[in-house]
Amino acid sequence: MKLTNDSAKALERLARTADQMKLGREVLRRQVIEARGAGASWESIGRMLGVTKQTAAKVYGPRVPTARVSQPVGLW
Repeated sequence: MKLTNDSAKALERLARTADQMKLGREVLRRQVIEARGAGASWESIGRMLGVTKQTAAKVYGPRVPTARVSQPVGLW
């Protein structure tokens, strides 16, 4: 399918906007980390982001991988 000049320009703008959004999400994540490091509560962060403290913590909280246990512990 051949793109028209207008559709090609629209797609270029779309790609730039997507890149800006990705960068914005990364900046926001870093600012949340900075705020937490400075002692801000999840409640305060959530309020600034327009979400609940639970949502803020779930979205921006630390990601701790869960350990996989190959055998049940303590059953032998």
